[in-house]
Amino acid sequence: ACYERAWAASHHRLARAQRSLGHHCMAHRQWAEAIEHYQTALDLNALFAKSWFAMGCAAMQTGDMGRALVAFSRVVSLCP
Repeated sequence: ACYERAWAASHHRLARAQRSLGHHCMAHRQWAEAIEHYQTALDLNALFAKSWFAMGCAAMQTGDMGRALVAFSRVVSLCP
């Protein structure tokens, strides 16, 4: 709830709030919701390799191998 309030208070500019919501969804196996939160966060700041990796894992869980490939490719480009 705190991160949702932070997201609203920042006028939808605080990428950390979306990353944290993504982590929360991953912990509760809410794969599709995690992907949405990570995508929003990465649209704001694409330099977080851990978020790309987590989004790739969530995409694999949903069977979206295209999105997983893109996410894992970004991880490798950020952290060779």
